Amino acid sequence: MVTANLLPEAEQHIIARDHTRRIVRLFSAALSAILAIGAFLLVPSYFQLLLQERSFADGAAREEEAQKKLGVRDTLVMARSATATVNAVRSFFTTAAPVSPVVEYFLRQREGIVIKGFSLKSNTTITMSGVARARRDLLALEEELRNSDQFQQIHIPPGDIIQDEDIHFSLDAQLKPHAVF
Repeated sequence: MVTANLLPEAEQHIIARDHTRRIVRLFSAALSAILAIGAFLLVPSYFQLLLQERSFADGAAREEEAQKKLGVRDTLVMARSATATVNAVRSFFTTAAPVSPVVEYFLRQREGIVIKGFSLKSNTTITMSGVARARRDLLALEEELRNSDQFQQIHIPPGDIIQDEDIHFSLDAQLKPHAVF
């Protein structure tokens, strides 16, 4: 079905403007409703955010005041200084002190021998004490010391050599002149 508008042209423009006005009113009412609903939903959360921001600012101010009153910054500076001092002291102990060849020689593990101690009697004589499992282990230790380039005279008391097993011994060893203790 075809409809034809038989109104005069001036009235046709009035009707077209009326339709345009209605459409503009509809869109402006919809836009106003959307803005009103958005404002209704956003304003309470905005006020809540403002209140939280103020409370955080007040809390930060109280915290700074407490830090000043308690001297937290000074304590932190002292703690950092103490940490730096501890690290400096720790750096001195990171490398092991070198051990003399004689001491290394005594610290070496041996089959059947447990060295309990040694001491430097004079500048050239070392006394060593320990336990040997058997006489052959003690004689092997004596032979090893004699063949080393660190000692020139080894003396084991005869009473220690007479025993067969579980020998608590003491021996004196004289350092060679070039040996470094």
